[in-house]
Amino acid sequence: MKTRTRAGNALAVNRVIGEPASRDLLERLGLGRALESGAASFSGRNDNWAGATTSGTEVFLKRTSATGMRRAVAFEVFAAARTPEHLRAPRCVGWDEDAGLHVTELLSERDRVSGDQLADSGDFGADVAEAVGRAIGELHGWTPTTEVPAHEEIPILGPIARLFGGLPLAVYLEATGAELEVWRLVRHDRPLRAALDALAGQSAVALRPVHGDLRLDQLQVVGSTVHVTDWEEFGLADPAVDVGAFVGQWVQRAVLGITEPERDEAENSLSYNDIIQRTITGLREVKPIISAFWAGYRAERAEIEVGLAERATAFAGWHMFDRMFAVAHQSSQVLAVQRAAAGIGRKLLLDPGRYVDVVGLGAS
Repeated sequence: MKTRTRAGNALAVNRVIGEPASRDLLERLGLGRALESGAASFSGRNDNWAGATTSGTEVFLKRTSATGMRRAVAFEVFAAARTPEHLRAPRCVGWDEDAGLHVTELLSERDRVSGDQLADSGDFGADVAEAVGRAIGELHGWTPTTEVPAHEEIPILGPIARLFGGLPLAVYLEATGAELEVWRLVRHDRPLRAALDALAGQSAVALRPVHGDLRLDQLQVVGSTVHVTDWEEFGLADPAVDVGAFVGQWVQRAVLGITEPERDEAENSLSYNDIIQRTITGLREVKPIISAFWAGYRAERAEIEVGLAERATAFAGWHMFDRMFAVAHQSSQVLAVQRAAAGIGRKLLLDPGRYVDVVGLGAS
């Protein structure tokens, strides 16, 4: 979940807005100067600033990498040439590509709630899921044009090499105990490697415009409208990447529940049967959400590519490994429940067709 840092933390708030390039951009866009009162910064991989300006407009200013900037701008250009019916994103005010700065209007804090917050509170209902499905289905249904950048590799499969290859000494020395445990767990798993290679190397798959990094915390819900944010991975890729990312997060929640740090010891003491029982119960609870997403998605796609549901199920399986590795980066050990999640992810990867209906991507 993205957390908000108030103006008391001057470093977090002023890291972006204190730069001359940021001030110049706001002026050029007719927004005036940034106001310190009520300013904030959100946690995340990119420095950012959120607050009001002297023009009366509240904005979200973010600095990103050169590649991320190019993709975000490509999305703005691509989307501006269309009239979306379901896909919504915060209105772009402008950007400075050389400085890596991107400005959008700030959604109302009073009315806005993120997708992960809704999921945590149990309020992420079928209506929201269907809206997300329609938005992503509409995006995937748009005909690609030359301004949509291609992905050299499937966005979410980037960590494959480091999991299956030999670790450079510098990486080994910096790795946490949990990272080394994950590496030992998968490096000799040839069936898993073969499944991932097949998933990454499907040259016959029709590429579509995709978000590329679809996560619940990048969904901002205002009333009945869902806004999809953070387009730094936008580009041409297998549409199953986005579908699988959505499904994978819910399957992960079914296995892990909402695990908090103080519950780590209790989570690690769960028996295999306990974990399986919780997974069965959890899948029963999240399946209607995934099914609603899938129904909305299919309603917006005139034709669904052959094998899309199977590939999305496999990508959902990879999500379990990807999240385990992300958690391991900050941990000393891999919890039993995280191992179980990876085990379930492996099943989805090795035999996705068997589990399409189980995860909620069935035809009906």
